[in-house]
Amino acid sequence: MVNRCKIITAAAVLAAIFTVLLVCVCVQRSPPPPQHSSDRVAPGAPLPSNGRRVSSVVRNSSTLCWKADGLCESMRNYIRMNGLTHIVVGASAKCGGQSVKTFFADGKPLTHEQNGIGRDMMLGHCEWAVAGFHMKKGLGYLLKQPCAQKTLFLLSVREELSWKKSALGQVCWAKGKTNNNRSCYCHETCGNPDWLKQTLRSKPMELSSGPHNWIDEWMILSPDYHTFMFDVSALNDVLACLPPGGMIKDSSELASHVYKRDAGIKHANSASSKGYQSLNISDHAILAGYKRGKFTAYWVQPYVKAIMDSGCEVTSALGLQVAEHNSETPR
Repeated sequence: MVNRCKIITAAAVLAAIFTVLLVCVCVQRSPPPPQHSSDRVAPGAPLPSNGRRVSSVVRNSSTLCWKADGLCESMRNYIRMNGLTHIVVGASAKCGGQSVKTFFADGKPLTHEQNGIGRDMMLGHCEWAVAGFHMKKGLGYLLKQPCAQKTLFLLSVREELSWKKSALGQVCWAKGKTNNNRSCYCHETCGNPDWLKQTLRSKPMELSSGPHNWIDEWMILSPDYHTFMFDVSALNDVLACLPPGGMIKDSSELASHVYKRDAGIKHANSASSKGYQSLNISDHAILAGYKRGKFTAYWVQPYVKAIMDSGCEVTSALGLQVAEHNSETPR
C-alpha cells in the first residue's frame, strides 16, 4: 500500500513538472504582438489627445511655442540652440504666397526676372541662408535637399473655410476678368452658383494649390526636420524678423540676422487689391462642393485650430494638442 502511494505521488510530481515545462515552451514560442512603425517609440514618449504617438527625440530648444511678444528673439534662440544654418519661409496659394515672393524680391514688382529669382531660391535653397517662395514644387522637394535637417522651415497655413473662399474668389475673378484685366464679368462666374459648384468640383488654379496639397501631414510631425507653422495672419510678424530679399549663405552666424525690423511688409494679390466680388454660394455649399470630384482632404484644419487655441504665433506641430479632423461628408 505504501509503495502504491509513493508511485501515485511520483506520478503527480512528474505531471506537474511536465505542465510547467509546457507552459514555458508556449511562452517562449508565442510571437510578439504586431507593431506599427508609429508605435516604435522610446518609453515615455508623449501621446497627444488624438492618440497618435510622436517621437521622443528631444529638441535643444526649451519651447516649441513662440509668442507674438518676443517672436524674433524666440526664433533666434531656437536657431542658435539647434545649430541651424538655413531659414525657408514657405507659403502656398492664398496663404501669402505672392506676398512672400514680393518680400524676397525686396519689394520689387514681380517681373519675369523676379519670378525667376524665386524659382532659383527654391531649386537651390541650400545656397541661401534665408529664402522664401511660393511652394509650387511642394515641401517634399525641399526635404530632399542636403541642408534640410539644418533648415528652419516656417510654413504659412490658413483656416479651411477662409482658404476655400479666398481660393474660389481668386479663380472666379481670374476667369471672369476681361482682356485688359481692369474689369470682371463676375456675374457670370462669382455670381453664378452653378459655375461656382462646377469650379469647386474641377478645382483649377489656386483651388488645387493649398497648404494641404503642397505639404503632407507626416512632414510636420517628423522629428527629423525643424518645421514650424503659423496662421497667415501672422505673416507680417514672421517676415519682419528676416532680411528683405533673403540672404546668400556666407560665413556669418545665421541667428545674427534674425531680429525685428520696422519696415512695412508689402502684400500682393490680396482681395482688396483685386476687387473681388462676393460669392453667390453658401459656406456649407463651398465646403461640400470642394469634396466632390477628385480632392485632397484639408488635413491642415485641426492644426490651424490648435495654433489659435495654443496662444502661440509660431509653433511646431510636435508641441500641439491636435484633435482628429472629422470632415463633413458631402450630400
